[in-house]
Amino acid sequence: MGKIYGFNILNRKASKDESEEDAAPLVVTVRVEGADTQIPTKHIVPGDIVKIDDKTPLKFDLRLLEANDMRVQTAVLTGEPESLSRNASVSKRGVNSMGQDNVILYGMELVCGTGWGQVYATGFQTQIGYMCTRMDMYPA
Repeated sequence: MGKIYGFNILNRKASKDESEEDAAPLVVTVRVEGADTQIPTKHIVPGDIVKIDDKTPLKFDLRLLEANDMRVQTAVLTGEPESLSRNASVSKRGVNSMGQDNVILYGMELVCGTGWGQVYATGFQTQIGYMCTRMDMYPA
């Protein structure tokens, strides 16, 4: 059940994104060999260096390399009603990715700020993808 639910969450989001792509493709700015270029979000892979701003569709998990006055809304993942600050400083050991200040996860929304980050997970390898697949392990 959880895998189906998780697939539906990610698939519904993808279907919405694809319908939006017909009007205007979802693209992100990526730094490749020192040059900035725009590519569709569906071509993002772990290791890509991505520019984060108010136009960036956050469809992946990333670790911040640079952050300027950045705040994110985490309500989808944590239920936390207030936006939280994010920065590029090294996070504490032993804290999961949701508790790290230098991580932005799929499902979070950028409230303000800009920066750069390195993608480390996409699709079902993201934190929300992992949570969706784990739902199948604990039946109701």
